[in-house]
Amino acid sequence: MCVLRALGLLATMALLYLLIVFTQFYAATLVVVLTIIYQVWALIQYIEKTNRDLARFLISIQQSDFSQTYSAGGRSSYWVALVI
Repeated sequence: MCVLRALGLLATMALLYLLIVFTQFYAATLVVVLTIIYQVWALIQYIEKTNRDLARFLISIQQSDFSQTYSAGGRSSYWVALVI
């Protein structure tokens, strides 16, 4: 998921470059800049959530607290069974 977000951000930045260099569409450029800002914010939030979940998981292992439950995040049960 992180790779897809990064690729989307890269594509949006390429679009911004094309808009700035080859056109005079100022409103579209502004919309793309706002989209880039949102994408960066969403990527940071996603990474921070992943880091919090991982830290919570490691702390629960350190304290031998095996009562925590963790969702698969939309993965199929087959994939979760292979990972476990």
